[in-house]
Amino acid sequence: ISMVVPQLAASIYGIAQKTPDYINNLKLWADGLVSSNPDIADLINGQIDNISKYSQELLTKYSPMLDGFVKGITKGVFSVLIGTKNFMIGIIISIYIMASKEKFLAQSKKIIFAFFSRSFSTRLIGKIRKTNTIFSGFVTGQIIDAFIVATLCFICLSIFKIPYALLVSVLIGVTNIIPFFGPFIGAIPSAIIIFMENPMKSLFFVIIILIIQQVDGNVINPRILGESTGLSAFWVIFAILIAGGLFGFVGMFVGVPTFAVIYTLIRSAVEERLEKKGLPTDTNDYKKPNPIPKIE
Repeated sequence: ISMVVPQLAASIYGIAQKTPDYINNLKLWADGLVSSNPDIADLINGQIDNISKYSQELLTKYSPMLDGFVKGITKGVFSVLIGTKNFMIGIIISIYIMASKEKFLAQSKKIIFAFFSRSFSTRLIGKIRKTNTIFSGFVTGQIIDAFIVATLCFICLSIFKIPYALLVSVLIGVTNIIPFFGPFIGAIPSAIIIFMENPMKSLFFVIIILIIQQVDGNVINPRILGESTGLSAFWVIFAILIAGGLFGFVGMFVGVPTFAVIYTLIRSAVEERLEKKGLPTDTNDYKKPNPIPKIE
């Protein structure tokens, strides 16, 4: 943290310092475009009056909404402060929970065995352990994978002297935690940041990220995660879309292991019922015209 945070702050400060230059360069580019193209200049001049008139109408129409807008900003600031307070309290509570984890687990098992039968309690605890295995394997694997991708990205960007290498690498690593869509979520704003500094190096960055993501998707990620979720590519995308639509960024992250747990529970229940009926449990058997064996 002591190494990364100051460099991230310096990168963000550098972007803020150069923003006026970016705006000035954009203005010079627009002036040059207009001066070298009289048709564009005439078109713009002809539309200035219309734009000005339309702006005045909008200002008159929506000026009563400015008061509500200011109140909304104030409410948003308070929401951020409250969220920060809740986040800090959450960290403190998490430390206490982790310190007493074994005791809480023992108490939970004690309650389960007290109120349910021994066979049901054993099955329930087994399902909970399976859930823990899926979640811990997925979360731990994704974090390790994100760290490796961020490190590879930083090394490659440093070799090619691409600006804001550390800032971009951290952004790529954090968003890479989200399966499937994460690399695109991080690469787009990163490419824009680099483009403002050097358009050609932005193209190099996109090529580097495509190569790294191919290596990650085909070599690194499968070796780290293995079969921790047991979901096909379709169900991974399905889980991300549904959970992301319902719960936003957090849903995109926890959607895959949550759906994997649901998928596992449903599959176990189906297979248990099929075994009781003396039917095959392998899905491939049901691709046959008649998967049900004949009763002699």
